Amino acid sequence: MKLLVTGANGFLGRATVASALAQGHAVRALLRPGRSVDGLPWQGHENVEVAHAELSQDAALNDALRGVDAVIHTAAAMTGDYDSQYAGTIDTTRALLAAMQNGAVMRLVGVSSFSVYDYDRPAAGAVLDSNAPLEADPNRRDDYTRIKLLQEQLFRDFAQAGGQVTILRPGLIYGRNQLWGFFLGQALGPDRWLRLGPDSDELPLTYVENCADALVLAATQAQAVGETLNIVDDDRRGRQAFIAALNRHPALRKSVLGFPWRLHQLLAALASFVNDRLAGGRLPLPGLLRTRALNARFKALRYSNDRAKQVLGWRPAYDVDQAIQRSLQDKVATDGPRRG
Repeated sequence: MKLLVTGANGFLGRATVASALAQGHAVRALLRPGRSVDGLPWQGHENVEVAHAELSQDAALNDALRGVDAVIHTAAAMTGDYDSQYAGTIDTTRALLAAMQNGAVMRLVGVSSFSVYDYDRPAAGAVLDSNAPLEADPNRRDDYTRIKLLQEQLFRDFAQAGGQVTILRPGLIYGRNQLWGFFLGQALGPDRWLRLGPDSDELPLTYVENCADALVLAATQAQAVGETLNIVDDDRRGRQAFIAALNRHPALRKSVLGFPWRLHQLLAALASFVNDRLAGGRLPLPGLLRTRALNARFKALRYSNDRAKQVLGWRPAYDVDQAIQRSLQDKVATDGPRRG
């Protein structure tokens, strides 16, 4: 197959191109104008064609889509205010889907996020799967949640219009330069870290290369059409264990200070109560002091990848220790399939 990968020079996009090549596919790697492929692991690969286009430019998009069998849409705005994320995710997704319809390219893998779920409703310890309820009041969460819910609706609208759509919701994607992540707590400086959240709960981790393998399989497996799948690895260790794995490597080591989770919950509940009941919700509380946001970031839940394995035939190739080692080496293979 020939796959178009949007955001091909991004954190997930670059690994997706590499995985597609490893699985024997041809790739058209879509980058914004002016972006270079220098230093990317698949630079110069004989089965990669690089295309440059803004996702808002009809003519360039039409050219980029010509001759491809499926699109893996990894491009999205990850930061910024609501308007900038809307422009960088919603406007661009809408333009891409319109161009796909015009070019009769109807196979799409859309990348969503665990942020779309309602984390207030499930009890601690419950299994969160793709049938879990979505966030009903995204205005009380954050801009990213609002945007990803809107983007998922665009994917579903495209399916209603005849698109062959698979939606993947990756958990916490980690890898090179994204190892000490927000899911572990908060940086206190270059070498110090404040660990937040329960110590031993299961994290919905997915190493970027494992996640990329799932995206490619989703684009190439007929049985994946119409599915919405959570993507998490087999190795989903808790915060304390993940931090211990990082600290075994001198290049990554940080001094870690823990903050009691029960006290954190109490402080957030008090701040949220004061804001909601006494200040009418007008106080600009940080996420770490808003109960709803805190649940989304740290609530102790369990996760399953059984459905993704069943539908995609996917097996995460790397555990946490292997993933950290590869991240230190920046090793992204393109020399053969990785199925576990």
